[in-house]
Amino acid sequence: MINGYFKVSHKLLENPKFINLSPISKILYIYLLKHQNRYYGKLFFHSDRVLAKETNLSRRSILRARKELVTKGMIRFIGEYRKTGQYIIVESGD
Repeated sequence: MINGYFKVSHKLLENPKFINLSPISKILYIYLLKHQNRYYGKLFFHSDRVLAKETNLSRRSILRARKELVTKGMIRFIGEYRKTGQYIIVESGD
């Protein structure tokens, strides 16, 4: 992340998996990419509470979006509801 910005690949935006995500899943995925870039690695930790606050989505929406992202192979998630979980971005279009 440079000066408050981060890159999003055209490959991601043109990827059929990304195109076919629900709008809420796209929002969550972009925020997860932001945090991946922030921590400079594939594995990072984040709580549902913080994601809900940052995205202005409900926790229930976060859960549904995360489930869709996992099911479609875009991320891996290890964690429990209401706890900080481990995220790995599997497919970012890089």
